[in-house]
Amino acid sequence: MDADGANLKNLTADSAAYNFAPAWAPDGKTIVYTSWETGNKQLFAMTPEGAARTNLSNNRFHDEQPAFAPDGKQIAFVSNREGCAESVTATLDEPALQGSVASGNCQRRDIFVAAWDGAKIAAPRQITFLGRDVKPTWAPDGKQIAFIAARPAQQPLYLAALDDAPARSLSDATAWFDSAVWAARAPAFGFAPTTEPPLFIEKPIPSNPAEGSKYDFVGMKDVYLAPSWGILSSTVSESFRALRQRVKAESGIDFLDTLSDMTRLISSRCDNTCDDLSWHKSGRAVDTLLSKVVGDQEKLLLVRQDVGAEVYWQVYLRAAKQDGSMGAPLTEAPWDLSYRARATLAPGQGGVEAPIAKGYWVNFTELARIYGWARISSHDDLDFDWRNNREAIEFWHFQKEDGLNWWQAMQETYPPATLAKTFEWGNIVNAWAKEPSRVYLKDVPLPPSAWKWFALTPER
Repeated sequence: MDADGANLKNLTADSAAYNFAPAWAPDGKTIVYTSWETGNKQLFAMTPEGAARTNLSNNRFHDEQPAFAPDGKQIAFVSNREGCAESVTATLDEPALQGSVASGNCQRRDIFVAAWDGAKIAAPRQITFLGRDVKPTWAPDGKQIAFIAARPAQQPLYLAALDDAPARSLSDATAWFDSAVWAARAPAFGFAPTTEPPLFIEKPIPSNPAEGSKYDFVGMKDVYLAPSWGILSSTVSESFRALRQRVKAESGIDFLDTLSDMTRLISSRCDNTCDDLSWHKSGRAVDTLLSKVVGDQEKLLLVRQDVGAEVYWQVYLRAAKQDGSMGAPLTEAPWDLSYRARATLAPGQGGVEAPIAKGYWVNFTELARIYGWARISSHDDLDFDWRNNREAIEFWHFQKEDGLNWWQAMQETYPPATLAKTFEWGNIVNAWAKEPSRVYLKDVPLPPSAWKWFALTPER
């Protein structure tokens, strides 16, 4: 379209594939974009009129998010080619080592820089190695590239030089960036002040002092949890209610009106498919439904997202309105968790990537994060591995920690005497047969007999 917004034209109207992330060459002669034309994300080039469309990638990998250097001689892009094995040998009984090249782990995203001569890319070179690096943007001098490095609980802004020096962080550990834009001259970046009202205000209900705990639980009578309704800690109930309304408004689906799990009894015991020291017991965790069928259509799909050596999931809901007023098209392929995919197509690999799903989708996981509800990673223990045990996937679990560890969260809702009796170290380690290291990580008080674990306790 013209600079004033007039003469809007769809340059890929004759393509059935989803095309996105266009980048205009500095000389104005070429547009490079990401396309699902071949079934994988590939870099395509075309003229500003939409002619001469050419696949620049022409490979089996996912190449996406092109960005031209200021001089027009190089292109930065995101790819999963590093560590992406062409074939994998694994079985349901013996999955490949998680995160290894042999596991077929094509979920990495790193930034590459390739030469550009106006017609093709050549000699791609990897410049980032953090595992989930996306959205490259060039510095005006063409010597550095800013990018987002995705982490489980943050998305910091990083800077990579082209001289092979290690990338360095530009933000603190708690930052969550979505993208970056360089100013023409300014040597530093900042944040614009905001005057928007808070998304929610928690309203903790103090307990009766005679009970010995700090805060009460609250009944969530408008949330169905078979065969009745559930409860949450009053310290997180308002954020849950606000999240539920936000999801309903953005997707047209009341996804949180029914849950598969909420608060568990403090005395409840588990097998290896759940945790005796679960955040559910603190009243700060919920499990969503594993499926959401409206009419005869499944409204839920998953996108796999590996961060480091851990496997996480993005939960998407198909928007009720498919006219573009709700949600956005997917930019990542969904993951097929069907029995056929897990047992036949890719045994020991937990499924396969499915074809890109068309339509408009709402990222429930991202909305949950905004309201403080964090996802957890899938389990990959020897006796409980998500690749051969569906119950270990955990895409449905969200918990609101608010900077607390598990023991601190339990102290908010239970009297000290109850906690001491229920979670006595020796009982957990011996009678419950829990690994001492895992009990330690929950910050359960250690007795003198557990002296070796004191060596790992940070100074306070």
